[in-house]
Amino acid sequence: MGIDYVYWIKVFAGVIYGFLSALVVTLLQEPPYTYLMLFLSVVVYIALAEVLWRASGMAMRRRQSYLNGVGGYAGVYLLTWFIFFNVVA
Repeated sequence: MGIDYVYWIKVFAGVIYGFLSALVVTLLQEPPYTYLMLFLSVVVYIALAEVLWRASGMAMRRRQSYLNGVGGYAGVYLLTWFIFFNVVA
């Protein structure tokens, strides 16, 4: 069983976007920006999953590709956002 690079790319993207979200929310300090960043995290995940699905040659079903890594992305994004929001603030 090899390394699932798609999963780890999504997890790494979750870390980066979680840090950037926390930074933006901390700098702007307005509640609507928090909701906007959470909504954009979903948009970023969908775009990333679509790009990775097409880049992998569409070898699996689209639904399977989207579900691969969704838990890792969401968990890492929220954990990273929480940690960096409290560290930066």
